[in-house]
Amino acid sequence: MRYFQILAWEECPYCIQAKELLIKKEEQHMFCTFERSDKLLSFYKQKYKHNTVPLILLKDTNSNFVKFIGGFTDLSVYLGEKDGKS
Repeated sequence: MRYFQILAWEECPYCIQAKELLIKKEEQHMFCTFERSDKLLSFYKQKYKHNTVPLILLKDTNSNFVKFIGGFTDLSVYLGEKDGKS
């Protein structure tokens, strides 16, 4: 199964827009927040060389494939939303 994982802050407008876009596109997704996990957030920012939230990953449970998509604008482009807005 293919799904998106959103690594986010709970109240971040771009994080919420990413979640809403995935709902609109009827994509399977997981919304994970870092409200009390500064060290974990720093780890993911370093790992993917991306300094803002959301950090969005595409995952496949059958093959363990993981692809870093980027942030909200990157997700919008990936899903075919030309102007980067949902």
